[in-house]
Amino acid sequence: MTYPNRVTFKDVRFLWWSDLYRRSKRISRRVFLKAFCTDLLFKYLFWLRLASYAEQPHVRKWHPLLYIVARWRHRRHTLKCGIQIARGTKIGPGMHLSHFGGIVVNRNVVIGRNCNLAHQVTLGTTQRGARAGTPVIGDNVYIGPGAMIVGALTIGDYAAIGANA
Repeated sequence: MTYPNRVTFKDVRFLWWSDLYRRSKRISRRVFLKAFCTDLLFKYLFWLRLASYAEQPHVRKWHPLLYIVARWRHRRHTLKCGIQIARGTKIGPGMHLSHFGGIVVNRNVVIGRNCNLAHQVTLGTTQRGARAGTPVIGDNVYIGPGAMIVGALTIGDYAAIGANA
């Protein structure tokens, strides 16, 4: 998995549409508007992606109002949903959050395409030992409720991590 250092707004729009498709299995402006107005988890991902885009230095310099609003809305939805995914985390298209609450993801974690995170999931880092670092999650991975993945672990494609693992 390679992620570009500089993300364009076109890339962000693609990520929004792919997240929407994972939630509703349809794509249209009407479906997008309905999901944005009614689905709090989709709205959280929307603001997370926009805040990550706006945090880039070239965007922050030329669009300071976008940077301020996106950060504020992301922080507001972080408190509302009980989900802490750091801005700038490398997340592939098609992310699906199953439930509210208790999701914590470190900024240096890399998450692949079409991944599902259930509630009470922790993807964290360790500072010392043989497994110092952060996890890398492959494509099409399901991480069950209460799972904690800490350290420099690589989870392969199409893996399923059970509850409380």
